[in-house]
Amino acid sequence: MANEVAAAHVTPEENEEDMLAALKTYREERDAKLRHMLDAGFLIWSKRPPAQRLAYYREHTLASEMPLLFDDEYLPRLQEGSYPPPQSPIWALLLQLPDFVFEKLRGDFRRLVRAEERRAFGR
Repeated sequence: MANEVAAAHVTPEENEEDMLAALKTYREERDAKLRHMLDAGFLIWSKRPPAQRLAYYREHTLASEMPLLFDDEYLPRLQEGSYPPPQSPIWALLLQLPDFVFEKLRGDFRRLVRAEERRAFGR
């Protein structure tokens, strides 16, 4: 019986490795589910007319945040602490989710604004 107990002993390092592996698996599964839900939800959202989506984004985005949201380095700089977090509730909420959710909706917003600018300036 002493051998069985000794064989069942797991070192703290092995325990930590096992826990990290389990956490990684859980995170990957959670992200896959979120991606699926985002794609399904975004499909519904993207069916709305572009003008309606853009109006919603503009209504829920502070003007002072526009340059930050259009900066390609916004998310990495935010994560390193050199950029302020958004104060607009919608963007602050999206940042509580995995990065790909924030990036997908920020990308949609940016495309809509750029398309509107092209139409306005005849490009």
